[in-house]
Amino acid sequence: MLDLKNSTYADIRPHKRTLWHMFELWMIHDGKMYMYFGFWILLEVLLFSLALVNYRYYPLWQNMFDLLGGSFISARAAALAL
Repeated sequence: MLDLKNSTYADIRPHKRTLWHMFELWMIHDGKMYMYFGFWILLEVLLFSLALVNYRYYPLWQNMFDLLGGSFISARAAALAL
């Protein structure tokens, strides 16, 4: 048992910082914010790509795509993602 009243700083062994320990510390401080932000960006990219495919190949939008080209699908997909 460690006697805290009679111990000195030299008695305490420094522990080795493992990769898992550093990951846990990062998750406590900044990790949750970055994980949420990364998930949000992934979700927006997925939504944008599905909208691109929808506006490109759906028969209802075929005439507009032929008239306006690729700028039409990118503008519509960006409006949907926003």
